[in-house]
Amino acid sequence: MSALRLASSNSDVVIEFSDVGGDYFRVAVSAHDHSATRRVYAYTDGTGIVRLFAEAAHEWKGWNGDKVWESLESELRIELRIDRLGHVIVAVRVRSDPGGADPWQLEAELGLDAGQLDGVAREAARLWCGNG
Repeated sequence: MSALRLASSNSDVVIEFSDVGGDYFRVAVSAHDHSATRRVYAYTDGTGIVRLFAEAAHEWKGWNGDKVWESLESELRIELRIDRLGHVIVAVRVRSDPGGADPWQLEAELGLDAGQLDGVAREAARLWCGNG
């Protein structure tokens, strides 16, 4: 099984993307005291995650504002922020179907170093596009 696994350099938070096929993929977010797994409907924009990480890798010395990708139905949101020291924060929000019964939501952040972005972008391209 092919997957993109992001592990925090600051904590035990892990985000894993897998099971890419057609318009869907799976995301799992876990730490010692919480976890969530969700099938995400990306329609035609699953490769937007590839663009998100590729753009961040290209601008690894820093960028202004936040870089954001959100799925069509808002079940997954990924936000990238960087500080002046090159520490990247990957913030994710995974949630149940909006308007569904008993809604839930999990938010987590993990830390990466800017130097890791190139490898993350390559792995994302392999997972979604079959290349790198």
